Amino acid sequence: MLQLAIILLYFTAVIGIGLTSFKKRWRLEEYLVAGRKYSTFFIAGALLATIIGGSATIGLAGLGYSRGLSGAWWLLSGVIGLIFLGFFFAQKVRNYGLFTLPELLTRQYDRRAGTAASVLIVIAWVGVTAGQILAAGKILSALGIGSPVLWMMVFSFIFIGYTLLGGQYAIVRTDMLDVVILFAGILLGLGMVLSQTGGISALWQSLPADKLAFPLSAKFGLTDLVSYLLLIGLTYVVGPDLY
Repeated sequence: MLQLAIILLYFTAVIGIGLTSFKKRWRLEEYLVAGRKYSTFFIAGALLATIIGGSATIGLAGLGYSRGLSGAWWLLSGVIGLIFLGFFFAQKVRNYGLFTLPELLTRQYDRRAGTAASVLIVIAWVGVTAGQILAAGKILSALGIGSPVLWMMVFSFIFIGYTLLGGQYAIVRTDMLDVVILFAGILLGLGMVLSQTGGISALWQSLPADKLAFPLSAKFGLTDLVSYLLLIGLTYVVGPDLY
């Protein structure tokens, strides 16, 4: 019952953020990109909430278990992509004052490039969004409360609802709430692990040497690193969510 109360409290909070962000007369720039007025602090929080999802927590934990410290390249390759984006493209893109990545490609090339990008983004992000909704349904159903299908429907309604109500204002504000919850959960989980293993030094000494190898290891070679940089790092350079 406590678990259900916490979930309902979270749903109430995000819908409340959507309602408080709602305006009857939106300017297009306000609704789509929050008037481009949010500070670095809020944008950083929104990026953290976007990046630190299931793949960055459960997925990265699995990589750490199977490949050791070198599994950290799952996110480190993304960091390299973000640095590249920040230093070489971010200011140029912002100066255009556009709303979407296809608009940028149309401006740089032609309408065919923008149309192709639109189609590819829709196909890709239907899959990404469906995966997130599916994961949410399965995780909450594992608590023994409701079925996966029920929770998938609830999640879809809640997330679409606050996005439609508040646009990018609501998204950035709910992202900040999510970041607080994420880091609180991660730090709490880390504390529980260290308390069971006797601290960082005891954990470090108990691990096999191959688990501590970095940047490469017996289970993570140069080919793996290059593939991570290309497949993951590049998505952080050209991802429409980041733009």
